[in-house]
Amino acid sequence: VAARSVVGEALFVQGNLVQAREHMLQAEQMALATGSHQNVIWSLCQQSEIAVAQGFLQKAYNLQEKALQYVEAHHLRIPIMEFLYRIRAQIMFEWYHLENAEKFALKGIEIIE
Repeated sequence: VAARSVVGEALFVQGNLVQAREHMLQAEQMALATGSHQNVIWSLCQQSEIAVAQGFLQKAYNLQEKALQYVEAHHLRIPIMEFLYRIRAQIMFEWYHLENAEKFALKGIEIIE
């Protein structure tokens, strides 16, 4: 899972967004199969970041929603959630939902404190 994620991240940084998404999708599936909560959230967040880079904000939002539902279903409170809340705040800011942007930014800060 980790190796697939690292390759996906490298592809993302290089601008190979389609291949990066494929690797992150595979990482998500592998993480789900092994019950690796942090890697599930990480791969969904990375897929969301890729969607933003492609200009697909609604798709990014939907991927974040999937990650948030996963967090809720598994009653998680782990550090990677800061990343999830931060990128959700960015989407809310882009859509001028400033109260929601602030809410998610503060939730992210709460996780790391």
